Amino acid sequence: MKKQLIIGLLSVLVLSAVHGQQAGKISLGFCAGIQFGMHETQDGIKNWLRANSMSESSVPGFNLSIYGLYSFTDYIALQTELNVTLGVGIKGKYDNSHWANATYACLDIPILLKVNFLKSREKRFGILGGPYFNTPLGQFNIKYQNYSNSDEKYNIDTPILGMILGLYYAGSLEGIGVIANLRYAGDFGKSMININKSTTTSFIIRRGITFTVGMEFTL
Repeated sequence: MKKQLIIGLLSVLVLSAVHGQQAGKISLGFCAGIQFGMHETQDGIKNWLRANSMSESSVPGFNLSIYGLYSFTDYIALQTELNVTLGVGIKGKYDNSHWANATYACLDIPILLKVNFLKSREKRFGILGGPYFNTPLGQFNIKYQNYSNSDEKYNIDTPILGMILGLYYAGSLEGIGVIANLRYAGDFGKSMININKSTTTSFIIRRGITFTVGMEFTL
């Protein structure tokens, strides 16, 4: 009798999760925000900084993403994104008026599992995580300020993988769906640039904290 009661209870819980308010729903959204870099500088950039007697600091980047979300239950969803970050890189500083930004743009395509801690149609709060594929957009740019007569551009040849972990909140503001994310993202490998046809060098392992806000629409 006790065994049957436990099985019955578990069955009710599973069925209520599968047939929850959010089950089978598709949502679309977009977000924008800032990425604060914690990049690990590699030998290629370290040598360039040393040769120019520069100190190093990270450059905040602008982040923009569009995404699609499928909810399996009230608690579990899967999200995929097109996630663009502009201005990824570092700042080399000689003094207060002489410096150079070494940056590039990139596209991340993550697949994220989202777990909701709140059983609510109006509000969701939880954790997210998953892998992403990263590919550069355009060239690696070194832009000088009062330091050199010409800027520099180099090709990037390193699509790589990485991992995202973070928190999210989704709710409603005057009938409009809103979303906020706080994430850590880190590449698994070194980003590489082509100095010339025969020379390739590493410059950073990209890591950072990203905060974004946006809007979400459930279909």
